[in-house]
Amino acid sequence: MGFRDYGKEALKKTGMKWSVLKCLHETLCDARLDVPHSINTDLDVARSMIETRRPRIRDVDGLLEWVEGKLVEKAVSLEDVVYWEDLLRKAEKGELTREEAMRVPFMEALIKRYEFLSYFASV
Repeated sequence: MGFRDYGKEALKKTGMKWSVLKCLHETLCDARLDVPHSINTDLDVARSMIETRRPRIRDVDGLLEWVEGKLVEKAVSLEDVVYWEDLLRKAEKGELTREEAMRVPFMEALIKRYEFLSYFASV
C-alpha cells in the first residue's frame, strides 16, 4: 500500500513528524551535541520517501520512530526536552497547529529549503 491508500491526513502527520525531527536534529547539532551522521542520512531517506509518496507509510513511520528514539536520547541534555517530546507527540497525532509549527526552532528555514513542507505547514 502506498501513501495514497492512507490519505492526506496520514501523509500530513508523517510530514510534520519528519519536520519536527529535522528541527530537533538541527537544534542538537547547534548545541554541539554528538549526533551520529547516520541520523541525518536516515532523515534524508525518510524525506525522499515522503516526497515520492511511493513506499508503505509504515516503512517511513518505522524509520522515523527509530530516528526519534536516537534524537530524544541525545535531547535529554537539552533544558527543553519536554517541549520537543510534546511537539513530537502532537505531530504524530496530527494535533500540531500551524502556529505551533512555525514557532519551532529552524522550522521557517526548513520550509523554505523543502518545498513539500509548505503543504503540511499550511493546513
